[in-house]
Amino acid sequence: MTYYFPNVDPIYLFKRAGTDEDPFLFLIDKRRVMRNYCILQEIPSHKHGVTIKDAKGNVLTEVTHSNPSTGEYRVDYSQGIVFFGDDMDGQEITAEYYGMGRVNIPATRVLTIDGNDDPVESLQDALNRVQDGINTLEQVGDLDFKGEYSPDVEYKKWNFVTFNNKTYVAIQNNINVEPTNTNYWRLVSSGVGFAGIYDESKVYGIGDIVTDSAKKNMYISKVDNNTSPLSSSDHWELMLTLDDAVDNLVTIIDQKINELQNLRNQLLDDENQRKQNEIIRDEKIDNFNQLFNEFKQDIIESEAERILNEGTRQDNESQRINQENIRKLNEQSRIEAEQIRQQQENDRQVAFSNALNDVDNAIGRTNDVIDQVNNLMTDINDIKDQAEAIVRQAQDATLDLQEFKHMGEYNPSTTYYKYNIVSFDGSTYMAIRETQGDSLDDTFYWQLLSERGRDGSMITVDGIEPDENGNIDLTEANYIKADDVDNMINQTKNEFNIKTGDLALLKTMRKDSLVAAINELKSRIDDIIDILSPQ
Repeated sequence: MTYYFPNVDPIYLFKRAGTDEDPFLFLIDKRRVMRNYCILQEIPSHKHGVTIKDAKGNVLTEVTHSNPSTGEYRVDYSQGIVFFGDDMDGQEITAEYYGMGRVNIPATRVLTIDGNDDPVESLQDALNRVQDGINTLEQVGDLDFKGEYSPDVEYKKWNFVTFNNKTYVAIQNNINVEPTNTNYWRLVSSGVGFAGIYDESKVYGIGDIVTDSAKKNMYISKVDNNTSPLSSSDHWELMLTLDDAVDNLVTIIDQKINELQNLRNQLLDDENQRKQNEIIRDEKIDNFNQLFNEFKQDIIESEAERILNEGTRQDNESQRINQENIRKLNEQSRIEAEQIRQQQENDRQVAFSNALNDVDNAIGRTNDVIDQVNNLMTDINDIKDQAEAIVRQAQDATLDLQEFKHMGEYNPSTTYYKYNIVSFDGSTYMAIRETQGDSLDDTFYWQLLSERGRDGSMITVDGIEPDENGNIDLTEANYIKADDVDNMINQTKNEFNIKTGDLALLKTMRKDSLVAAINELKSRIDDIIDILSPQ
């Protein structure tokens, strides 16, 4: 029964006949050798061969052994893969050959499945979601401090400005729109003022916020009449380090995208190889069926000849009864003819038995192929699960950055999420996990970013007073230091390296979506068994 599926991307094999009406196509492929091999655009014709030239136009030598040396290459004509020696790794080559056809498989047909073997999404869907994450990160890349608001400047989303001694962040691109317009701006802080990039010629007061010249670190002044450099911890406090964390996250996302793209290419290559192997297998089965039919015809013709010889023998026997004298002359001939007939019969039986054994062996090898296909389907599911985990990690990191925004004055009835920033009684706090109604003094849920300004001799942080040297130990207050951020980045890199190592160990010959092929193979085996079974 045939079914029609409209609007579905097809997976199909395009194969040329190699005749005058449908000739093979002459192709010139430019490829780069990676890991000592490259994959041709189409399956090459073994009859015409493949010519390989290096980047300088030198023609290399084709060999058949498994380890090509300098200036040599080997072609797998069943899969369209060319293998080289170590000296060609990373080099560009030109391949000239006659293409017999190709396999087309769209990314929308490479599916991931859940624990019940139900399809979840395609590889194309996963790549689209990664692209959405990239677009969000590109917007976060515009996070910049533009200084005092000016109606003549065009601001982009995530740009920070100061206006009337308050700090605002743009939530969409705009020009000549005052920061008080909540459709385009959000208030970041009303208790402190952003003073732009640090200028050693200026005098800063308590609560003034500045960035270093690279715009990577944000500091807040701890004293009035502050003319000290940013390196003075007695006069300045490091609040946040932003750009490094964003840059590292962008790098990690780019690496994950490359891994997904490489996985997609590997899956396409493996599917092409599987299709080509199916073609070769079908050709071998067709050739076997043809040989078997020819052998069967030979048996039928031999049997007819044997019956004819038997009739001749019976005629001779009748003549022997009627002509005893002639029988004596022909008796020796009859005996020799009988011996020949018996030898032919024995040979026929041996040949037929050997043919049955060959068929049984072919069926056994076919069952082994089915078992290997089932194992490969399990392996490809593991690869898809790991790729899905990579996409989810990228989404989680993007969602965290989206919550880095000011939520206005603290409201105990509002639910706040990690990285939300609020103001209360002139101080600024940041949520370090989801919370509702919890006290701002509870360091399990909140982290103090900036405290309302007061006389320098009375400054405390979460109730911690300066020691006899005027220093405040922030260890008990659980503030994030630059070293803590570096450790967090290093830990993330280590976890990523471990994951990359696991992926590198994966085999490269793994596929799925083979149910139709397996059913077709079983059907052909059943046809062979029906032919061989006695009627």
